[in-house]
Amino acid sequence: MVNPEVPKRLEDLTEEEFEKLKEAGILRSIYPNAPPKYSPLRKPASPEPLLNPDFSGVTDLCKQYIQLVEDRTGDEDKSDLKQYIFEEAMTAVYGKDIFDKYINPRT
Repeated sequence: MVNPEVPKRLEDLTEEEFEKLKEAGILRSIYPNAPPKYSPLRKPASPEPLLNPDFSGVTDLCKQYIQLVEDRTGDEDKSDLKQYIFEEAMTAVYGKDIFDKYINPRT
Protein backbone atom coordinates (compact mmCIF):
# COMPACT_ATOMS: atom_id res chain seq x y z
CA MET A 1 0.00 0.00 0.00
CA VAL A 2 1.28 3.47 -0.88
CA ASN A 3 1.66 5.97 1.94
CA PRO A 4 -0.07 9.17 0.72
CA GLU A 5 2.20 11.34 2.88
CA VAL A 6 5.35 10.11 1.16
CA PRO A 7 5.58 11.68 -2.30
CA LYS A 8 6.64 9.66 -5.29
CA ARG A 9 10.05 10.17 -6.77
CA LEU A 10 10.01 12.82 -9.49
CA GLU A 11 10.98 10.15 -12.02
CA ASP A 12 7.85 8.16 -11.17
CA LEU A 13 5.31 10.93 -11.82
CA THR A 14 2.99 10.54 -14.76
CA GLU A 15 2.41 13.53 -17.01
CA GLU A 16 -1.05 13.99 -15.48
CA GLU A 17 0.32 14.00 -11.92
CA PHE A 18 3.11 16.40 -12.94
CA GLU A 19 0.61 18.83 -14.50
CA LYS A 20 -1.78 18.67 -11.52
CA LEU A 21 1.00 19.52 -9.09
CA LYS A 22 2.19 22.30 -11.38
CA GLU A 23 -1.32 23.78 -11.73
CA ALA A 24 -1.80 23.62 -7.96
CA GLY A 25 1.44 25.58 -7.54
CA ILE A 26 3.11 22.96 -5.37
CA LEU A 27 5.31 21.12 -7.86
CA ARG A 28 8.47 23.09 -7.00
CA SER A 29 7.85 22.93 -3.25
CA ILE A 30 7.74 19.12 -3.39
CA TYR A 31 10.29 18.71 -6.19
CA PRO A 32 12.68 21.70 -6.16
CA ASN A 33 14.61 20.34 -9.16
CA ALA A 34 11.54 19.70 -11.32
CA PRO A 35 11.88 20.88 -14.91
CA PRO A 36 9.46 23.56 -16.13
CA LYS A 37 7.78 21.13 -18.54
CA TYR A 38 7.01 17.45 -18.23
CA SER A 39 9.16 15.08 -20.18
CA PRO A 40 9.55 11.38 -19.61
CA LEU A 41 11.77 11.52 -16.58
CA ARG A 42 12.35 7.86 -16.02
CA LYS A 43 15.07 6.22 -18.01
CA PRO A 44 13.64 3.43 -20.13
CA ALA A 45 14.47 -0.01 -18.90
CA SER A 46 17.48 -1.67 -20.42
CA PRO A 47 16.61 -4.34 -22.95
CA GLU A 48 16.44 -7.91 -21.74
CA PRO A 49 18.32 -10.68 -23.54
CA LEU A 50 16.19 -13.16 -25.43
CA LEU A 51 15.51 -16.40 -23.60
CA ASN A 52 16.56 -18.51 -26.60
CA PRO A 53 19.03 -16.53 -28.72
CA ASP A 54 19.86 -17.83 -32.19
CA PHE A 55 23.58 -17.54 -32.88
CA SER A 56 23.54 -19.21 -36.29
CA GLY A 57 24.03 -15.87 -38.06
CA VAL A 58 26.96 -15.01 -35.80
CA THR A 59 28.51 -18.41 -36.44
CA ASP A 60 28.22 -17.97 -40.21
CA LEU A 61 29.82 -14.52 -40.10
CA CYS A 62 32.64 -15.76 -37.85
CA LYS A 63 33.35 -18.56 -40.33
CA GLN A 64 33.54 -15.94 -43.11
CA TYR A 65 35.96 -13.89 -40.99
CA ILE A 66 38.21 -16.92 -40.44
CA GLN A 67 38.17 -17.54 -44.18
CA LEU A 68 39.28 -13.95 -44.81
CA VAL A 69 42.13 -14.39 -42.34
CA GLU A 70 43.20 -17.64 -43.98
CA ASP A 71 43.01 -16.07 -47.44
CA ARG A 72 44.94 -13.02 -46.19
CA THR A 73 42.26 -10.75 -47.62
CA GLY A 74 42.47 -6.98 -47.12
CA ASP A 75 41.90 -5.29 -43.77
CA GLU A 76 38.93 -3.32 -45.11
CA ASP A 77 36.96 -6.52 -45.71
CA LYS A 78 37.78 -7.73 -42.20
CA SER A 79 36.82 -4.40 -40.67
CA ASP A 80 33.42 -4.46 -42.37
CA LEU A 81 32.87 -8.04 -41.31
CA LYS A 82 33.73 -7.18 -37.68
CA GLN A 83 30.91 -4.63 -37.73
CA TYR A 84 28.50 -7.18 -39.20
CA ILE A 85 29.50 -9.70 -36.53
CA PHE A 86 28.83 -7.14 -33.80
CA GLU A 87 25.43 -6.23 -35.24
CA GLU A 88 24.46 -9.87 -35.71
CA ALA A 89 25.55 -10.71 -32.14
CA MET A 90 23.49 -7.84 -30.68
CA THR A 91 20.49 -8.94 -32.75
CA ALA A 92 20.94 -12.57 -31.69
CA VAL A 93 21.07 -11.65 -28.00
CA TYR A 94 18.47 -8.83 -27.87
CA GLY A 95 16.25 -9.32 -30.92
CA LYS A 96 15.79 -7.69 -34.31
CA ASP A 97 14.65 -4.31 -32.93
CA ILE A 98 17.62 -3.65 -30.65
CA PHE A 99 19.14 -1.01 -32.92
CA ASP A 100 15.95 0.76 -34.01
CA LYS A 101 14.28 0.86 -30.61
CA TYR A 102 17.19 1.11 -28.16
CA ILE A 103 20.68 1.78 -29.53
CA ASN A 104 20.13 4.20 -32.44
CA PRO A 105 17.92 6.64 -30.48
CA ARG A 106 20.70 6.96 -27.90
CA THR A 107 23.64 7.45 -30.23
